[in-house]
Amino acid sequence: MKRVSKKVMVYFAMGQLGWSILSGIITNLLVNFYLCVTAYCTPYNAINPSNQYSASESIYNVA
Repeated sequence: MKRVSKKVMVYFAMGQLGWSILSGIITNLLVNFYLCVTAYCTPYNAINPSNQYSASESIYNVA
């Protein structure tokens, strides 16, 4: 069997790293879209985050 050069191994490793990063980004986006972590999250808020509560507002202020 023919030996694989270091150059080919580095290119292969870079490709695998790229695919794994892309997969992680897509997985993270899907989880954040379907599993919203705020207390008053609706599908609209997941798409339009400007409609969510700010950090200074308390989710317990129900006035």
